[in-house]
Amino acid sequence: MKRIALFFCFIFSFAAHANNIIVNGTRFIYPGNEKEITVQLSNTADRPALAQAWLDNGNADATPDTITTPFIITPPISRVDAKSGQNPAY
Repeated sequence: MKRIALFFCFIFSFAAHANNIIVNGTRFIYPGNEKEITVQLSNTADRPALAQAWLDNGNADATPDTITTPFIITPPISRVDAKSGQNPAY
């Protein structure tokens, strides 16, 4: 039992390192005459990080194959270099 608890503590400790990615903005307006918008991501850490983005319809029980949204995110996974930024397009 102690090994299982230690294993989960080890696995969940990685989540604490995810606080180095910052999304610069809280709302993103999509102008009707534009084909895309850009969202700035910043990495404040001393090493590169991966950031994953996705769209959903707000239903926590929906599976990815059943969700339809009018937008896509490219790329859905971005490498953000240390002390740098990345601009995925939406």
